[in-house]
Amino acid sequence: NGAGQYAIVSGRSTAKPSSSLGVEYQWIGTALADDFVRDDLNINLQAVINGKSGKAYGTPRTQKTTNTEAIRTKCVSRGQFYESLDIFDGFEGISMAIGIQVNQINPARWDIQFPKRFVLPLEQLGVVTAYAG
Repeated sequence: NGAGQYAIVSGRSTAKPSSSLGVEYQWIGTALADDFVRDDLNINLQAVINGKSGKAYGTPRTQKTTNTEAIRTKCVSRGQFYESLDIFDGFEGISMAIGIQVNQINPARWDIQFPKRFVLPLEQLGVVTAYAG
């Protein structure tokens, strides 16, 4: 811009509709939303594990342990938050797909599969007309 600063001048990215990223990433907003979700999950999930040990198979009995269900509950809460911000589209329908597994190589790491379905820009409407006669 005139002040010598970078500015987004298009809502489109360089990703093509046929790219391996998925058609959603042709919009800058999807990439920014994806970054926001990843950063937000990293911050908010940290509170669930700080100073705690993990019980992958048993039930936590003290405040010093957590389990996969506590992490899943936090993930669902964050997904509902993204839905309330209109970042996600229909999180309730995909929330059951959240998966948490103990990493086989590093058991101190639990891997989370977090489903996402972003709201996309509405750019076109297709209109079909028919005789009413």
